[in-house]
This record gives sequence, C-alpha cells and structure tokens, in this order.
Amino acid sequence: MARVSEAQTMVNVESLYHEVGQNIKARREQRGLTQEALASQVSLTRTSITNIEKGRQKLLLHTLIGIATALGTHPAFLLPRLAGQSQDEYHRTVPFSEPIEIHAGQLRRWKPHITIDLTMTSEEDDG
Repeated sequence: MARVSEAQTMVNVESLYHEVGQNIKARREQRGLTQEALASQVSLTRTSITNIEKGRQKLLLHTLIGIATALGTHPAFLLPRLAGQSQDEYHRTVPFSEPIEIHAGQLRRWKPHITIDLTMTSEEDDG
C-alpha cells in the first residue's frame, strides 16, 4: 500500500473556504435567493453570508448543513472536489438516501450527528 506524504494531505485552508464560499454563492444564485433571504433562513446576517461567500468567514459544521438545507442541496456538494477528481466521480460519491430537514429555529440549538458515506461505487454495481 502506498504511503501518502504529509505534503499530499495538506489542505490550503484559505483556498478551501474560498471554494466553499464560491459554491454557496453559485447555488444561492441558481436558486434565485438573495443574501438577505438565505441569511434569514439560517439565522445569520447578510454580512455573514457575504463574508462566507468571499471565504473570509469560517463555517461551523451545523452552519454548513443549514446553508445546504436552505439551498436544497447536500452539504458535500458545497465542498470542493478532491484533487484529480472528475465532476462525474464527485457526483457519484454523494448518495442521497434521506433529505436533511432542519428548520431555521433549530440551527442555534441543533447538535448535528450525521454520517456521510463518501464511498465510490462503479456503475456496474447499479445493475
């Protein structure tokens, strides 16, 4: 088994938050939501949404899940793809077994406990 070097596992944190922010903004615009509308759905300010979209504000896990829910998507689709991963591979890694249902009032007191299965399957397994 090949060993992964420390350099290969390092994540550029600034780039990570910037890409997540871009993905949130793209999905928000796709859904026709303003920053204000999204902010009110997830109990944040419009300024916070602006800063998240620009990668200047870090997200807690429950905030990412709340934003994904408000945008009608799975949280994994707001994360960047792995290096070398094609768009098709990326979309096959996120199964949609059950929708995540969170109401805006729950976000501040919700303690998330989720498991996201990111195992890859081949198309041969489907049939």
